[in-house]
Amino acid sequence: MKKYFCIAVMLGFCSVSNGQFINKLKDKIKTKTTQKADAKVDKKIDGTLDNVLDGNVHFPKKSKENKASEDNNETPSIDNIPSLPFFEINNQKIAYKSKFDFVPGDKTILWEDFSEDAIGDFPVNWNTNGSGEVVTIDELDGNWLMMQENSNFALNELLSLSENFTIQFDVMITVPFEWSSNSLNFGISDVKNPGTFINSSHHSLGDNNNAVFWLTMHPGAQESNSKGYGNYLMNINSASNLVAEKIELPDFLDVKEKLPLKISIWKQKQRIRVYMNENKIVDLPRILPAEMNINALIWKTEGYQGDNKYFISNLRVSEGDPDTRNKLLTEGKLVSNGILFNVNSNIIKPESYGVLKEIAEVLKKNKDINVTIVGHTDSDGDDSQNQELSLKRANAVKNALSADFNIDNSRMETDGKGETEPLLPNLNAVDKANNRRVEFIVIH
Repeated sequence: MKKYFCIAVMLGFCSVSNGQFINKLKDKIKTKTTQKADAKVDKKIDGTLDNVLDGNVHFPKKSKENKASEDNNETPSIDNIPSLPFFEINNQKIAYKSKFDFVPGDKTILWEDFSEDAIGDFPVNWNTNGSGEVVTIDELDGNWLMMQENSNFALNELLSLSENFTIQFDVMITVPFEWSSNSLNFGISDVKNPGTFINSSHHSLGDNNNAVFWLTMHPGAQESNSKGYGNYLMNINSASNLVAEKIELPDFLDVKEKLPLKISIWKQKQRIRVYMNENKIVDLPRILPAEMNINALIWKTEGYQGDNKYFISNLRVSEGDPDTRNKLLTEGKLVSNGILFNVNSNIIKPESYGVLKEIAEVLKKNKDINVTIVGHTDSDGDDSQNQELSLKRANAVKNALSADFNIDNSRMETDGKGETEPLLPNLNAVDKANNRRVEFIVIH
């Protein structure tokens, strides 16, 4: 079986020499047949960060031994440094730095990271008319679906989504990525005939009664200074009603610091916003038909060159419009699943910025409100370590609100409940995703 070299896409990395990574990090995707055979690869890349902040930025050592990692609780002010949420600056942990105004829905209804699937198998909850397999990738946590060419991928079951929801997922590619390979296509669709759409190669997914909003994306190439590109397209009932516009994706490049690519989609009635990493790419107030009832998500690949591949993971679908002000002022409590952390860590991810900003604005406008910030985890791992981690995460949120939004520390207390107060029984990935949360409780 061929081995693949991939560089991942979810948290931006510093600039490094592409050649060094190719030489030292090659063959790092491990499938079922290669996991045991692959030897440990030296993970120390000497001199790759010499040009970043005078050499003061370096990879943190990641520990998976327990959930309570040795992360500092402090979140320093980082207004004058680049967006490097996965790094340390002068031995201090960086929580996040972003202008990301995306706010996820307040109830997670779908979470898929392929953690319950065997490496080398096709995921049990998915369907395809082609082929793919679950793989792991060094330097990243979790499993990924490697999608073979000329294939469609969708969940086995149709969804029943409300008029307001959000979608998030991560995209990875092989590096380098051939310019002549085709784009990755993602569709949000109102499927009338469930039996046809998985096999269709048409914009209408095999039935002109279907309505589909398409997003396509193709990575740029650093060597040729080519930018990533794509388009959005609204297919309404027939090909004659296509509405298509090209978009430029400058953040989507086949280099490590631009990967993985985080896609975030915010749907409110007929309006749809699309973000790539922390940048809003399109904002379309009335592009979706009022009668469109979205019930399916589909990914489509076309022809590849060489060993090129696309990968996806960390799919999260959430419903509801957050009402931060009302919940804090009238209910006295806000439960947020939108403040996300690195695995087993209290490092806040960049995509949490929009949620923190909304909470900070409520606190700024209502100076008589004080809150207790409470961290919660799922049931994975040791009880005591989960409790410690949940408290560290609560402290990280407090420090972020203070350092980045000027909320007075005296107005915020913290607590950590670990896994002791689940909202749901921790029986599946969705339950666990909803149990991993941060609560803001008004102090009376």
